[in-house]
Amino acid sequence: MNRQLIIMLLAILMVSLNGYGQNWKLTRYEVHFGGGTTHFFGDIGGTADKNNWWGLKDISIANTGPSFYLGARYKLKQDMTLKLNLIYGKAKGKDLNTRNDERNFSFKTSIFEPSLQYEYYLVFDERRYGTPANFYNRRGMINNYSHFGVYVFAGLGAVIYSPKFSYTGSIPDPSDHWIRNSTGFTAVIPFGLGIKMAIDKYWSAGFEFGRRIVLFSDYLDGLSTAYSHHNDMYYFGIFNLIYKLKTDRHGVPYIFRRYKYLGG
Repeated sequence: MNRQLIIMLLAILMVSLNGYGQNWKLTRYEVHFGGGTTHFFGDIGGTADKNNWWGLKDISIANTGPSFYLGARYKLKQDMTLKLNLIYGKAKGKDLNTRNDERNFSFKTSIFEPSLQYEYYLVFDERRYGTPANFYNRRGMINNYSHFGVYVFAGLGAVIYSPKFSYTGSIPDPSDHWIRNSTGFTAVIPFGLGIKMAIDKYWSAGFEFGRRIVLFSDYLDGLSTAYSHHNDMYYFGIFNLIYKLKTDRHGVPYIFRRYKYLGG
């Protein structure tokens, strides 16, 4: 009798653990929204010191702009995801009190970036409701859910920019200062680090900080010079709320099924 009970318990445990290992497939889809900051580094502004620690010393609170974010995530595996980003940001800068103080250049620019990024989780905790990870207290069973995650990301995207370059004092020398105050479009490579933490079964909060390498343009601030060694670049720091879409037992979001049922 004891032997049969042990075999039965082991079988139940194995089935439960197998289901636990596949539970991530039932929450593959997420939608995101949020906002944060935009940090821009181009040919205008910066620190008085040329050694700017890869641009990080050039971060200025006075010249930090806002960013607004919408996104959607799809889980490829338990520790790998793809995410679509739509980000709008505003940035500004000026030469006052920088290593180019004598020029008196300034700019404002708007940035819209659609991008797709691949994410790999260095740390993740994917315990789900109704798994062997449940535990009890005096009031009864307490269910666990995805608690915490840390990931790195890289991807490819585009940026649409609309700069407004201006200056006071002497006219920039056209032989080594090229001004282009017009809307442009180019490719970018985003990469960085993110974290997420669960609020409840469906809601999570996260933060992401990433750099954007601009591939084919140096005119996001409206100016390129003969002294430029690199294209413009920018960072986004984004706080976001994350909602896991409810799915059926096949992992299909209910919103898709309702749309199909209505004949969409």
